Amino acid sequence: MSKETDSIDFDEIYRKTGSYGRYQMKIMLQIFLNNIPVGFNIMVLIFQIHDIPFTCRSLPNDSIMEIGPNSTIQYESCFVKISNGTNGTDNQIIPCPNGYEYEHEKHYSVRSQWDLVCADEPLADLFITIYSAGKLAGCFILPNSADRYGRKPIIILANFGMCVLNIIIIFSPSYTFFIIVKGLTGFFQPGVSIPGSVLLLELFPAECRTHTQVFHGITWGVALMLLCPVSYFTEPYGWHCLNALVALSSCGFLFHVWTLHESLRWQVQSGKVKEANATVKHMCKVNKIDYSEVESLMTNLNGKKPAEDIELTPLDEISSTDSSDETYDDEHSDEIHSFKSSEPVPSETKNGMLQKKHEHPNHSKYPRIIIVLITPCLRKILSIMFCLLFPRKSCCMGCLSFTAIVLIIAVLLRTFSDSDIALMASTGFSFLGTFGISAAFLLVGIYVAELFPTDVRNVGFALASIASRLGQIIAPFVRFLSRLVPWAPGITFGVICLLMNILIRFLPETLNKQLPQTVEDAKIREREEMEKRIAKKQIKKQNHLFFF
Repeated sequence: MSKETDSIDFDEIYRKTGSYGRYQMKIMLQIFLNNIPVGFNIMVLIFQIHDIPFTCRSLPNDSIMEIGPNSTIQYESCFVKISNGTNGTDNQIIPCPNGYEYEHEKHYSVRSQWDLVCADEPLADLFITIYSAGKLAGCFILPNSADRYGRKPIIILANFGMCVLNIIIIFSPSYTFFIIVKGLTGFFQPGVSIPGSVLLLELFPAECRTHTQVFHGITWGVALMLLCPVSYFTEPYGWHCLNALVALSSCGFLFHVWTLHESLRWQVQSGKVKEANATVKHMCKVNKIDYSEVESLMTNLNGKKPAEDIELTPLDEISSTDSSDETYDDEHSDEIHSFKSSEPVPSETKNGMLQKKHEHPNHSKYPRIIIVLITPCLRKILSIMFCLLFPRKSCCMGCLSFTAIVLIIAVLLRTFSDSDIALMASTGFSFLGTFGISAAFLLVGIYVAELFPTDVRNVGFALASIASRLGQIIAPFVRFLSRLVPWAPGITFGVICLLMNILIRFLPETLNKQLPQTVEDAKIREREEMEKRIAKKQIKKQNHLFFF
């Protein structure tokens, strides 16, 4: 990192121009609104494949005549039962030879559109897996592109991709085509959610980051709930109409071209001097601040290295120039492993709803889903107190410890007692565990973006998101494991939460601290944390010797 960049205090620039000015609020509102297309693309999976009552279609008259006048034909859901003879002892059961007859029109659901019932019923769940695989692939590519080419162009590209692909899905000629395009839609989703979260983090000074990220999490929950009333009113018109509205929700990219602005931190780090100066001047103009008040903070900007001189080195190849220091890979491997370990726990809980999506085929599914979605919003509101009152490390460790304890207690109550009171208490402790893990999940989203420097911040955020995708893959197997060994999932996730606390101890504290601009910044911060730990140990040792 050059000395010129080292003297630029981005937090002070945002304070001088107005921490919550019109410029910041306008961009923050656009990022919040981007939660709608992302949430819609996730929730639409639930409403597009719901069950419809059906039976085998009646046999044509020619087939009935061939069976014989003394035969009785009974139409079931997945087979036709033919009883021959006067006493009905000679029974023949055959799969529906003439297809299926549904209570609603064929276009009502994806299941009825392509007869994904009976033997083909597992295919209806396949497109959720394909969609998750698409998101996993997107996490590898799009966040890295956002670090290289900017947050704004990737957000616009991803919104455009989701909009176009959702329109194409409406005209799917086959189920194979449908799931392929659905997987491509999932590929673009991380291009909106991850760079958007990072851009929001880079838009405010240190003391404002917690507030904005918490409200970002709340608006995410609201965005998920919005599709419930939309689906309710469009249900009579079929899944095509609902998918058209999902495509419409991504049309915000048309306005992002003019109204969404690039991250100042990224512009400076990439050597875009003219663009960075223009951004600050525009920020001052919108917030009605005199540019001369912040001009002194930008005096060293013209000495920044150009973009071609900055090499975005992969994490596993970055090392310290001083052999006495820890390498960047060693320093951040703890961060990567920490968030990889913690993310599948809440992911499995969230995806339980997706795994049970078709258990309530009637309209009662809407209040049930709303209740499921309101609960995380309430948990996020409750977690605001933890985020504001405690440091990141203490808050993460406290939430994970609380979750581990209540999970283990719930398992012990359910395993060693069959009484109704014990089962009710076990359910209550499990519910309390969702509060702890929800707060931990929210903190992970804030913490991981604060740990990584600007030039690899999206990549670091993507690593945690990849772990979340793995949680989606694990979710159905966890349910299967709970049937075989009921105590295994709770104990497993409880132990993982406890192990997480050990790893988090090696992470630096980021609350109300300037975001690291480069790898060198991250190394300096780690060195300072290490010096503080050594100083604390020496003080404790001196106090111990003095006591004796």
